Amino acid sequence: MKKLILSALAAVSFCTVHAQSNTLSLSQRGDGNKSAATQKGSANTLSVSQTGNGNTMRNHTNHFGPAVQNGNGNIGAIEVTGDNNQVYFHQNGTNNDLTLSTTGNDNLGSIFSSDNGNEATLTQLGNSNFGVIGNVGGSYNQASFTQIGNFNQGSVFAESGNENQVKVKQIGDNNYGYAVADNGSSNQVTVTQTGNHNTGGANAIYGDNNQFSVDQTGNNNIGSVYSIFGSYNQASLIQTGNLNVTNLKQEGSFNTATLLQEGNSNTLMGIESNYATQLGNGNALNLTQSGDGNMLRFSQVGNNNTAVVTQGALN
Repeated sequence: MKKLILSALAAVSFCTVHAQSNTLSLSQRGDGNKSAATQKGSANTLSVSQTGNGNTMRNHTNHFGPAVQNGNGNIGAIEVTGDNNQVYFHQNGTNNDLTLSTTGNDNLGSIFSSDNGNEATLTQLGNSNFGVIGNVGGSYNQASFTQIGNFNQGSVFAESGNENQVKVKQIGDNNYGYAVADNGSSNQVTVTQTGNHNTGGANAIYGDNNQFSVDQTGNNNIGSVYSIFGSYNQASLIQTGNLNVTNLKQEGSFNTATLLQEGNSNTLMGIESNYATQLGNGNALNLTQSGDGNMLRFSQVGNNNTAVVTQGALN
């Protein structure tokens, strides 16, 4: 059984449904909206709502082709409210769940998901935001991207691994954030930005069971942590204030870093590069910088090293 429900007013839509038991619901209200969608497989469900003017829904990989759900048991929910928004998506596999909600004007949201049991949620509230989610080459990954404000940009990727949790949340204007879990499984990567003109990112590359979080509150902060070729690493970065900079690289396993910067114009970087480094296994860094204008150049090389650093005004 095929179900196709269309409601359109002064809009253009093109929808095709293949195989059995697929359901597609499309509602358009406004002028100049365009939607194209294709479902192939069984027991797929797709719901699309466009309210406003000049909105477009197309394919993630081919912006001129129809949005696609290809496989079995996939669920897609698209809701667009506003003017001149662009939505792109493509789902392949089984039992994937995709939700994309855009409210505002001139936003672009794009999701690509493959394999099985992946969840992707992209929420945009504001104007001129750009957000991309990719769940590719793995199963049971959870990817979430929330943008509240204007002119924010970023990306969330879970690639070539399973059971990763990858999240970015931006509240404010002109922020750039990214979170990546690539070629690994059971990684948790989270970036949260509250304020304006912040840049934050976290990467877990070629490793398993890593936990990374970047939390920025304020304006014009830069913060990034990443691990390559390692597992069971942990890094937590909290920046509160303005114009703070932190870059940390971990290469190895069972390394931990707890980083807190409170104030303005504080910096953590490497001795010979922009990245402070933990190179080896079982190393630990606990850093607190409070006040203004503090700087730490830092490197750990070897195994089972511990460093505790506190800089700033004494209470």
